[in-house]
Amino acid sequence: MLLLSSDIELNPGPLSDKDEILQAIMKSSGELKSEIKGVKDDKAKIVADINNVKDTCEQLHKRVGDIDTKQTQFSNEIKVVKDDIENLYTEREMLQLDIDAMKDITDSKHDQIERMDGVLDTIENKVNRCK
Repeated sequence: MLLLSSDIELNPGPLSDKDEILQAIMKSSGELKSEIKGVKDDKAKIVADINNVKDTCEQLHKRVGDIDTKQTQFSNEIKVVKDDIENLYTEREMLQLDIDAMKDITDSKHDQIERMDGVLDTIENKVNRCK
């Protein structure tokens, strides 16, 4: 009656037949082999991914080293340019001093020429009066 009401099921109990036991073992063994193969395949993919990550890391490390080298070279070049600019400013200041000194000399010579012109005019006037 309980079986008919579907509230309980028959318990097959332990396997008694050797063929059934062997068949169950073979089935389990096949399933395990399939799972092991899947795990191995997954492991191979993971190892390949890890190797790709390692290669990428090595490439990035090399690029960072190249960037660091270029940055150092750039910094050195900037220092040279900065020094050149400072030297140009110093030379400009010296040239401006030279220009100022030449202007003073020119002004002085101009004054001397004007005085000499005045003296010449006076001498010419005296010569013309004496004639």
